[in-house]
Amino acid sequence: AVEPAELTGIGASRDIRASCGLLEDGLLLGCFGRLSFEKGQDLLIEAFSKIAYSFPLVKLLLLGDGPDRIKLMQQAARKQLPKRILSNGYKSNLRDYYEAIDLLIIPSRSEGLPNVALEACALGCPILSTDVGALREVLREGKGGWLVPVENAAQRLAESLERLLAEPALLPAAGQLAKVS
Repeated sequence: AVEPAELTGIGASRDIRASCGLLEDGLLLGCFGRLSFEKGQDLLIEAFSKIAYSFPLVKLLLLGDGPDRIKLMQQAARKQLPKRILSNGYKSNLRDYYEAIDLLIIPSRSEGLPNVALEACALGCPILSTDVGALREVLREGKGGWLVPVENAAQRLAESLERLLAEPALLPAAGQLAKVS
């Protein structure tokens, strides 16, 4: 498991939100991990593009590095979302980022049990994930987060994002339930 005290930060979550250009009532979605095909960030960008114009105060932050970084940023540009989908590269101390985001998204095509899921739960950050690997063991609908089938993942993620962003009060409550699970 993960000990929250071991996840270091410097109290910069407000600075992170400001650096993303978020307005006071804006929401920040995060996706942290290696930027590669199996991690499914391309599916997330597709999903985000389907709901982005309905939720103009929402931004998506990708953290990580990997072989698909340039391809993913090109995809964001093609979707005309380069100012709404941000990439901050690899970061080693993620606590401030978990505290800055309103929802962690794990769009993986395949997975074991990702550390980001355990870290997010330990810090009370809600998760929207594809139903892969052992994530079902960590998340239960509304308790810690939400799972979508990996089949047709981009559409399923978009539908869930639309529902969650329409009722953003669901997010912190789910995150707190994960923290005590």
